[in-house]
Amino acid sequence: MTYKAEDFKEKILSIYPQIAKSGVSLEAEFDKGRDSWVLTFTKGGHSRHAFVHTGDADACMSGGFCIYLWGLVYQYLKDLEQD
Repeated sequence: MTYKAEDFKEKILSIYPQIAKSGVSLEAEFDKGRDSWVLTFTKGGHSRHAFVHTGDADACMSGGFCIYLWGLVYQYLKDLEQD
């Protein structure tokens, strides 16, 4: 892992432009204890969190698919629209 939180966040936003289009903010932070990235999706005071293991995050950053996130992103966008 040679990338920073801002790099990972920007990669996710480039793969899923619907996040920004929906008015949802995204933050990324690495959790060493879980060996995972914590993605926080926020809108209107409501938040959802996703944990992306380092191996999955590395695949995303190297141009692979973030398949794990696909379903979560769409579910979280739907949830945050309803909150």
